[in-house]
Amino acid sequence: MRLATCLKRITRELLGADLYSELSLEWAYVCAVSGISGPRVRRLLRTQETGRCEVRLRGQPLPVFIRAGSSDVDVFEQVLVCQQYDLPFVNHSPRLIIDGGANVGFATRFFAHKFPQARILAVEPDPSNFALLVENTARLPNVTPLQAAIWSRTAGMDLENPSAPGWSRRVRETGTAAGGVQAVTIPDLLELAKLDQIDVLKLDIEGAEVELFSQGSGDWLDRVETIVVELHDRFRPGCAEAFYGAIRGHGFQEWRKGENLFLTRSRS
Repeated sequence: MRLATCLKRITRELLGADLYSELSLEWAYVCAVSGISGPRVRRLLRTQETGRCEVRLRGQPLPVFIRAGSSDVDVFEQVLVCQQYDLPFVNHSPRLIIDGGANVGFATRFFAHKFPQARILAVEPDPSNFALLVENTARLPNVTPLQAAIWSRTAGMDLENPSAPGWSRRVRETGTAAGGVQAVTIPDLLELAKLDQIDVLKLDIEGAEVELFSQGSGDWLDRVETIVVELHDRFRPGCAEAFYGAIRGHGFQEWRKGENLFLTRSRS
């Protein structure tokens, strides 16, 4: 066992799990946020009921915009404070990253900072999330925001639960070509990028894994190097079944970190 891992385990046992988690998050804020103290930023985001906050991160010249008192705060902590998408096994020079279910752009910002040479397509269907996504990526030349829903086929879509928190809004087909937002397929995105491979495919698409991986995914899975996905069986049964059924035989190795699965191709 590594020394650092051993020390963490001993500290957790001495402090208790709850206090250890609280202090770890406070320290993560200290490391992530520049300017005023990280813990002060955390308290502001947690106690301010409404309004938009501007936060600056260490090493990043552009501010991040967050809707205080909303699910943005939890996503900000997961993605930019605790860095849940830090992928040590990813190719260090990815050419194409697709952020599916980009929300307000925190994962996009993380990838754009870590891989400035990569082309990033940030796909988000919800109009209010998308508006903030555009603001959070406005001065990043390698990012293209797309208001669309990742799906298995071209279709008209609308929001199934528009009053839900911003991080959990789902889409459904309208049954016609019309809809509040259009679906986009993985082959559509490859064609838009004019590239033949996706280096990182990040998916947080709130149950649409069922459709995406049960219909036609065999046509494009061999063109994906790394997948980062959150499966949503807790409210959409069948996500895991569709996903694992699709990737079987495609040569992926799997890791888990928090809510996310990380899959990358095994190389002999």
